[in-house]
Amino acid sequence: MAMFDLDSSKSFFHLIERRWQHYAARSHKHTEDVLFVILGLNHLREWIAPGYNPIWRNQNPIFKTPESPEQAFSKDLYLNENHRVIRELCNGLKHTELKHTTGSTPGLNFDDWDEVDSVLVFDIGPPSGFTVDGNPIDEIIEAVLEEYRAWFAHP
Repeated sequence: MAMFDLDSSKSFFHLIERRWQHYAARSHKHTEDVLFVILGLNHLREWIAPGYNPIWRNQNPIFKTPESPEQAFSKDLYLNENHRVIRELCNGLKHTELKHTTGSTPGLNFDDWDEVDSVLVFDIGPPSGFTVDGNPIDEIIEAVLEEYRAWFAHP
């Protein structure tokens, strides 16, 4: 499958990594950057192992026995606690029902704003970070990125 110029899961991951690097390098954090990364990290698993998803029984995910390294990785990632949070944030965005408390950290000086148009609440300024359940989202995203980095590091 190719969408726009994305022809593989590796090229999709490359875009996610670039957007994350852009996000991490700036003191003024952009909501659209963190949303793209969350959505991408959630759905990238499905690009790696298309159609390999659990069925749910009694609120527990049940997977068929993996038949490939891609399916084994997909299963392990799906059961990963940090990926669960990413998945729940992604689904919360889709269904507008969050299971987590999210927030942003204000406090940038006006001189640190890289643009005014992206500031949603002018009185508090742009965010300097985002949180999930009181913890920086960076920690969750980095942990999931590390899983994908390890996957894509193998030939």
